[in-house]
Amino acid sequence: MTRITTALFALAFSLQALAEAPPELNIDPEKITVSGISSGGSMAHQLHIAYPDLFSGAGIIAGAPYGCAAGEVATAFARCIATAPDPFPLDELLAAAKDFATQSAVGDPKLLSDDRVWLFHGAQDAAVARGVGDALAGFYSSFVGPANITYITDVEAAHTFPTEDQGSDCTTSEAPWIGACGYDAAGQILMHLYDDLEQPGTTATQQAIEVTLPGAAEVTLSPSAWLYIPAACRDGQQTCALHLALHGCAQSVEQVGMAFIENSGYLSWAEANDIVLAFPQAAQSALNPLTCWDWWGYSGANYLQREGAQMKVLADWVSSLAGEPEDAYLWLEEVESDKALEWARSQNARSLPEIEALPVFKQLYERNLEIYNSNERIARPGFRGAYVYNFWRDAKNERGLWRRTTPAEYSKENPNWETVLDLDALAEAEGENWVWKGASCLYPEERLCILSLSRGGADATVQREFDTEAKAFVENGFALPEAKSFTSWVDENALFVGTPLEEADSVTESGYPNTVKLWRRGTPLSDADTVFKGKTTDVLSYGQRIWDGETGHDTIVNVPEFFRNSYNLLREDEVVHLGVPEGAEIHAVHKGQLLVQLRATWEVDGQNYRQGSLLSIDLESFIAGERDFQVVFEPSARNALSAVHKTKNYLLLLLLDMVKNRVQRFELQDGVWVEQPLELPTEGALQIATTSEQHDDFYYQYEDFLTPDSLYLAKNGGSEIELIRQLPEFFDSSGITVEQHQAKSADGTMIPYFLLLPRGYKANGQTPTLLYGYGGFEVSYEPFYSATVGNSWVARGGAYVMANIRGGGEFGPAWHQAALKENRQKAYDDFIAIAEDLIARKVTSPRHLGIRGGSNGGLLVGNVFVQRPELFNAVVCQVPLLDMKRYNKLLAGASWMAEYGNPDTDDWAFLQNYSPYHLVSAEADYPTVFFTTSTRDDRVHPAHARKMVAKMQDQGHDVVYYENIEGGHGGAANLNQSAYNEALIYAWLWKELTADDQG
Repeated sequence: MTRITTALFALAFSLQALAEAPPELNIDPEKITVSGISSGGSMAHQLHIAYPDLFSGAGIIAGAPYGCAAGEVATAFARCIATAPDPFPLDELLAAAKDFATQSAVGDPKLLSDDRVWLFHGAQDAAVARGVGDALAGFYSSFVGPANITYITDVEAAHTFPTEDQGSDCTTSEAPWIGACGYDAAGQILMHLYDDLEQPGTTATQQAIEVTLPGAAEVTLSPSAWLYIPAACRDGQQTCALHLALHGCAQSVEQVGMAFIENSGYLSWAEANDIVLAFPQAAQSALNPLTCWDWWGYSGANYLQREGAQMKVLADWVSSLAGEPEDAYLWLEEVESDKALEWARSQNARSLPEIEALPVFKQLYERNLEIYNSNERIARPGFRGAYVYNFWRDAKNERGLWRRTTPAEYSKENPNWETVLDLDALAEAEGENWVWKGASCLYPEERLCILSLSRGGADATVQREFDTEAKAFVENGFALPEAKSFTSWVDENALFVGTPLEEADSVTESGYPNTVKLWRRGTPLSDADTVFKGKTTDVLSYGQRIWDGETGHDTIVNVPEFFRNSYNLLREDEVVHLGVPEGAEIHAVHKGQLLVQLRATWEVDGQNYRQGSLLSIDLESFIAGERDFQVVFEPSARNALSAVHKTKNYLLLLLLDMVKNRVQRFELQDGVWVEQPLELPTEGALQIATTSEQHDDFYYQYEDFLTPDSLYLAKNGGSEIELIRQLPEFFDSSGITVEQHQAKSADGTMIPYFLLLPRGYKANGQTPTLLYGYGGFEVSYEPFYSATVGNSWVARGGAYVMANIRGGGEFGPAWHQAALKENRQKAYDDFIAIAEDLIARKVTSPRHLGIRGGSNGGLLVGNVFVQRPELFNAVVCQVPLLDMKRYNKLLAGASWMAEYGNPDTDDWAFLQNYSPYHLVSAEADYPTVFFTTSTRDDRVHPAHARKMVAKMQDQGHDVVYYENIEGGHGGAANLNQSAYNEALIYAWLWKELTADDQG
């Protein structure tokens, strides 16, 4: 034995001396898979669960289910090897894995749904019990569609790697643990994991080469690994797949030489099908004498998580082989891990005291609180049945009151409100930090409602049925646990519901429901009828009942990607597809007329309908095949349809005309839409606050940059106008002026922007100026009255600029579509053009110019400061997207690929040009950046901001960071947090953009 061991160590030493760096490879990131036997099978399984964003499938021979050993050798022997409990505690393992996923300690299990899994358990395997293999199959079936799982149990094999004719007798378990079984396991694995493989020749034509495994020695792995690179893959020109193959215990090169690598059957299949094979090696140690991979915890307590010692080394190596540079800050994607939260808190402790110490901070914070909690604020109305409802928050009611009154009472100066639900009292009683996310009520009485309540402000909500007359939750009523769910009333005893279900494919890759069910009162959700099922690659699918007076139309909407809706009607239990273009939007059915807005020009029956038009046609005639539309509205170059509202008898169109609102009213007379003029203001932002289909009264709100919000009651469709209430002036606007200008972008397009100038303004380039923009998702920015902007900035002597750049919806769908995907740079060019125009007009200068944006606007300012740092002196980047290589793998990111592109395809060629995380450089001189995010943001992952800050700090840049531990995508869970956030931002901006600290 000593002589053999010495010889093996000599072999290992000689091979190690030949180790070389791997050649440049061209690996398809969608074709990276893993397999293994015994401990290697368990490790392959762990890697697949922890890194579903990296591996698209796994092949496992005699492996144990994820977490089976629970970090204990004794547990591993008791239930994961030769014996298995009956019943197996599978629910315990699944719960632990899901809990790890919520902490981002492993990848999102939704990413597993379309993966392929091949499992094998030898019929004569005495080393690993059959129950362990069954449990592994059961584990996968909770996440992966059944058609994608193959489980083989009928081959008379012992604990060995089955081959056609290599190795020992198939029914024995002995070194090198390769069995001549007349069964090609390697081929079966690869054929299941990859499509359309060619049958291999008799032998492989290349030799495996030894390479160095970076970081191996520190995590009890061998520093040597082997690669088999098919001839076609060696020059880096051919795109190839990559497969990681893991040996079992006592099966490493150190113990059995090249037997597993050369005789298991992988090489010939790889050569014939351009698959690069990677063979890392475990190493012997006192805790691991048999060179097993760590599936029980000898390398650390987090051995089966993304940051597990061996796991991370292997994943990083695979990523580097695939040409993806190691992301040193990937650990910051673990949202609530102790390490990541400690980092966030340390950043807060570094940044916040310095800002809070500024004299201006306290002034702004206290004034913000006074404004935000003012009883003079307008209680926004919402018609529900016979009442006007409102949700109200103030200093006394931090989480808020859901309340109501009658329309007559609401018109009084001090209405008498009736509290329907006290959210503060509910939060205290239930021990939850509830944040109000809205109510969906049963039309027309609207007594029964589904309330959406968020923990800490996240998008995911708990949904519960509430009776507004009893002012209580309905006992045994409809209820859904915390999730990104969609519900819509069908009738008093039924809901359309979309929510994560037990089925692995019940949610999309974006985290939203893709299955619409009809849920009847008194039955479990599991018994609900499936009405529609979309694809996991869609954004979402949902059901809703659209009302036309007293007639309800049950509609199923499938959203393959943003701004592509596929509409269906549910009639007599049949789903009937509506033949409107997928880019169109159905706004309503009114008086039997289907109202459709086009996002692209539509040619039908010889007629061309312009992009952005609103079309009308009788619904039943349309279903029958007629296409004779009326054009209710047709846009012009700078006049677009913004919203559609309806009352009992009227249609109200809200238009944007050179980024200012006006309203058109239409009435259907003898089947023809007739416009009826309305005398409403047109110089600012006018919004329809609420309408009802039970009468023709509606409330509208008007504001502009200097005119506080004014709320009006428009009676009888707007025939009579009554001012209900108006905000007081929360800042002194005397001497402040508003101008609208246009800047010429790089391609010659004129880009409008609004400019607020402070009293005493002089065009000397010295005015501290804040430029704000968004430019995405067809979202328009219109003139608005902001007490925060006015009090904290303009009234203090700063200029404020609102950009109307492409990507938004200010001029209709074309304005949005001009900056999609490979054209995204146009939005950034537009923003840069406005900055340059402000400097050319001597409004300001780079020393005094700051920019601000959030979410997609955070991506905007992130790109602009990286591309043109010399233009700015301060940047506020809030809840941003910044890592465009991984954005589609984080939270709801996959739903935005229609906007930005798919970084896992050739789209990366242009995406990398506007991925600030990849563009930021240690050599550049950037303005100081203030990044903000929220731990509870479950829409845009906080890792975008976290990783950017960590990277920039390591590059030596000056950055400021604040992470609110709650607050969701809005960044704040209550008014106090909002007041604090805004005071931080404006106090910091004032310090950065003024020549000296003016207090």
